[in-house]
Parts: sequence; C-alpha cells; structure tokens
Amino acid sequence: MIQHRRKSIVIEAPPGTGKSVVAKYYKNVLDLDPMKFKWIIGKTTRYDFELLKGAHQIGRKMNSNWPKNYYDEILSQLFHYDIVLIGFWLHIRKNKHEFEYFLKNNNIDYRIAIPSDDNVELILERLKIRGANDEFLNWLQIHYSSHFIDEFNKSGYPKIIVRYGEYLEDALIRERLLHKRTI
Repeated sequence: MIQHRRKSIVIEAPPGTGKSVVAKYYKNVLDLDPMKFKWIIGKTTRYDFELLKGAHQIGRKMNSNWPKNYYDEILSQLFHYDIVLIGFWLHIRKNKHEFEYFLKNNNIDYRIAIPSDDNVELILERLKIRGANDEFLNWLQIHYSSHFIDEFNKSGYPKIIVRYGEYLEDALIRERLLHKRTI
C-alpha cells in the first residue's frame, strides 16, 4: 500500500524567531529562506549570508523571477515536509493580495507565527548574537512592531504566538505541531 504524505502547513515567521534552528533539528520541517530566492548573491557561507541581510548597497541583484520563484519552490515542497517555514519580507507584503491569492488558489494551510510584544527585544538580541549586520538590526528595531507584528495582527489567518523567552520550536510544540525532540 502506498502511503501519501499529507500536505504541509506553511508557517510564516519574522526574523529571529528560530526558523533555521527548528529545521536543523526536525527532518519533517523545511526553512525556506526567501533571501536565497529574492537576491542573486553568488557563493556565500552561512555567516556571510547573515551579514547580507538588510544591506542593499553591496552590489547584490534582485532576481527577476522574484517572488514567483519563491512561490514555485513553496509549492514544490508541500508534500515533502510536514511544516514549511517561510520568512516574512516586506516585498511580499507590498503585494499582499498576490500572496493571499497564491495561498487561496493553492489551498495552502497557512499560519503566522508572531512574537509577543514583550519578546521583540530578546529576538533582536538573538539576531545580533548570530551576526546580523547593524543596518538590518537598526531597520528591525524601528519596524519590528509596526511592520511585522501589526501586519500579522491585521490578518485573519491563524496565529501562533512565540511567547517571551520562547523560540519558534517551543511555540510549535505548545501548539502540538511538533513533538519535543529528544536530545
């Protein structure tokens, strides 16, 4: 008997909530970072990749296929993982109706993970520790609440709250979307 994998849940979460960490420890979770689809960067290491976030003047070039290439990749992964994590990027939200059409047209089980208001400073500190550049951190400091949290709260999609001191992994376990990993 052939077993068919169920369709993924797509969860959008802002920077610093722990998408990459969840994907690192759970084989059924994919972190589909939009940076790799939005920009033509060339060869970079993971550390270099973190430094590139938010730095527009370093000569990177926007991919002419963006965001279609990202949407196509999301679709191609829907039956390979239980959870596909996507990053929240303002460019996608500038064309919010296109993104919502994509979700609805493809019958995607979509949720939003947002940090509680009291968790924002802690998340910014985590980003600093992992090597995010100053330009990116300054932009996030100014816009985290107004762009990410406020935008997420306006949507009618199901929300997963990342509480103070938690990472996304903790919230997904609490919501019973993941089982606690054994170390």
